Amino acid sequence: MLTHVVLQGMQHHYGYVQDIAVDVRFRRRGIGRMLLSQGIEWARSKHLPGMMLKTQDNNVAACRFYESLGFQHGGFDQLLCKA
Repeated sequence: MLTHVVLQGMQHHYGYVQDIAVDVRFRRRGIGRMLLSQGIEWARSKHLPGMMLKTQDNNVAACRFYESLGFQHGGFDQLLCKA
């Protein structure tokens, strides 16, 4: 697995974290925090009002990590159906 972050601008002018991954061998070393901090700086440089991302609500570690960087829980996607 590679360590990376994929960012894009959204139609409503917010930056969007499309993907972030840190190789399991390198986790808990501040790499994810550094990647997202650079993403936030990217959004600021583009004069975007903020950043967004999605994660599963049962991924508690990821939710807490994102909250530690200033992200706020926005809600649940209830528009999905089970096959």
